Amino acid sequence: MGIVVKYKPTGMVLFLCKGAENVMRDIVKPTQRVYILEKSENLAIEGLRTLVMCQKVMTIQDYNTWSKEYKKAIVDYKYKDFL
Repeated sequence: MGIVVKYKPTGMVLFLCKGAENVMRDIVKPTQRVYILEKSENLAIEGLRTLVMCQKVMTIQDYNTWSKEYKKAIVDYKYKDFL
C-alpha cells in the first residue's frame, strides 16, 4: 500500500510504501534486500511481526506521468461495465 505526498515548502514529491517483508523485499533495491531479510528474521526470532516501509523521491515528471495513468485507471474502473 502506498501514498504520494507533496511537501509544499520545497515541492518535493515522495512515494511512501508499506507492506510485509516478503512482498517488499522484491520491490526495494537489491542491495537493501539482505538488510530487510536479516532484520525481519531477527525480529521474528523474538516473536515480533514486521512491517517494512520505504520511500522514493519522485521527479515532477515522474509524478505527472503517474498521475495521468492513475486518473485514467480510476475512470476505466468506474466505467468498466460500460467498456
